[in-house]
Amino acid sequence: MPLFLRKSLRAGPLRFNVSKSGVGVSSGVPGFRMGTGPRGNYVHAGRRGVYYRASLNARGSARSKQATNHQAHPAQATMTDLTGVPPDQMVPTGGELVGQLNQAAAKHTLAPWLAALLGILGLVSLPWGIAVWIVATPLVWWLARYDKTNRSVAVFYDLDDEPAQWYSDLVSAVTQLGQDAQLWRVESEGAVADPYARRTSGGIDTVMRRLPLRVTTSPGRPLVTNIAVPTFTSGTHTLHLLPDRVLVRNRNSFADVGYDLVTATTRSVRFTEQESLPIRAKVVDHTWQYVNSDGSPDRRYRDNQQLPVVEYGQMDLESTSGLRWRILLPDQADAVRLAELLRNAPQSISRADLTFSDNY
Repeated sequence: MPLFLRKSLRAGPLRFNVSKSGVGVSSGVPGFRMGTGPRGNYVHAGRRGVYYRASLNARGSARSKQATNHQAHPAQATMTDLTGVPPDQMVPTGGELVGQLNQAAAKHTLAPWLAALLGILGLVSLPWGIAVWIVATPLVWWLARYDKTNRSVAVFYDLDDEPAQWYSDLVSAVTQLGQDAQLWRVESEGAVADPYARRTSGGIDTVMRRLPLRVTTSPGRPLVTNIAVPTFTSGTHTLHLLPDRVLVRNRNSFADVGYDLVTATTRSVRFTEQESLPIRAKVVDHTWQYVNSDGSPDRRYRDNQQLPVVEYGQMDLESTSGLRWRILLPDQADAVRLAELLRNAPQSISRADLTFSDNY
C-alpha cells in the first residue's frame, strides 16, 4: 500500500501547508487569507479568477515454546502489573514534541463555559434573551475553533525511499489488524496457586486481566499530522507508532521512546476462552469449567460446560525507560510480523514540527 502524505491539514481556522521549501500556515475565509511560509508573510485576496497576493515583511522560514494455559476471568491468584511506568514518570527521548503535547493537552476549553453562561443569561432575560443568543452564537463558534487550535500540535513528516516503504508496511499491517482481528492489552497476570481454584476454573495455570484494544490510524488531538499513525487504545492508555518514535499517552500525559530503545518480543500462549471466540481464533484444545486433575470433567457439577482452548500470539513492547505493553493477538503470525517491523525501524527520519498554540 503506498504511503499517503497529505499536503495540507486543518486545525480550527488555521490551515497548514507543506511543500519542498518548508511548512506554511494561513487563516481566513474564501476570498481572503493571510499567512506565513518559507518565503515570509503574505496576504492573498480575490475570487472567481481574479486574485491579489502581496508579501508583507519577511520572516525566517518555519522550523522547519508452548505457553501455559491462561484464563481471562480471575481465579484466586496474586496479580502482577504489566502496564509499566506512567508517561509522566518516563524520561522523554525525542526532543521538544512531548513537551508541546503535554502543554497543549493541559489547556482548558473556554467555549463550553461561555456557551453555558450566555445560555443562562439569555434564558433569564427573555424575551430579550433571544438577542443575546443571536449575538452569542458566532462568538461561541469562534471560541470553539480557537480552543481546537490552541490545544493542537501539528507535526509534518516527509518520508521517502526506505523510511517511506517501512512506514507504509507498518501502517498496512496495523490497518489489517484493525479490520479483521480482536486485540487485547494484558494489564496484569498471576499464577494460580490454589488447587481448588485451578480445578474450578478450567484447570488453568495463569490468569490475566485483559482489556479490548481499539486499533485506528488516526492519533486524535492534540496531535495533528499529515500521515496515518498506527494507534492502539485501551481505556485511557494510548500507543502511537510515529515514523520516528513510539509515543505513549495516558489521559493528558505524554512520553516517547525511540525505536532503537524498544525491544519487541513474541511468543504463543494458550488461553481458555470464556467469552465469544474471535473470528480468527485458532482452537487447539478443549477443557471443562470444572475439571479433575487428569483433565476429565468433574461429574459432580451438572452445569459443567466445555471451554475452548485458543492459541494466541503475544507481543511485548518494553524499554529501559519504563515502557511496557503486552498485546494479545488472535494469530501468532501477526504478532511476529508486527514485532519484526518495529525491530527494523529506520534510525533517522526527517520531521518538521510546530505548535498551533504558538500562533496566539
